[in-house]
Amino acid sequence: MKKRDWIIVFTPFVFTWGVDRITKHLATSITHMEFYGPFGLVLHHNHGAIMGLFSHLPAVLRIVSLSTGGAFLLFVFALIQFMLPTKSLVMRAGLSFLIGGIIGNVTDRIIWGYVVDFLIIGSPQKFYSCI
Repeated sequence: MKKRDWIIVFTPFVFTWGVDRITKHLATSITHMEFYGPFGLVLHHNHGAIMGLFSHLPAVLRIVSLSTGGAFLLFVFALIQFMLPTKSLVMRAGLSFLIGGIIGNVTDRIIWGYVVDFLIIGSPQKFYSCI
């Protein structure tokens, strides 16, 4: 691949990771639930993985195992980038957006010991009826 192609591939990764870091830093100042149309903001610390999975593990084991999983995904991302044909730049860039979000969560877990979640999609009525 040419240098320009690598820039197209890695710019979405850096952009997504940067936006993730900035928005999660801003989200730590949320004090109460707020809804803006179909989007709601509420601060939540996810100590586990998907839907709180592994949250019962000791903190050190949880952080190390889930961060190792993130590092493995980063390795697989690099391997896929190496193996894909050059013409699939759209798919390469899409994978970069995905891995940027994953590495953002891994960064949260390493720094804070949990992932900061803050976005709710839906109406306030649906949210309050689930509680």
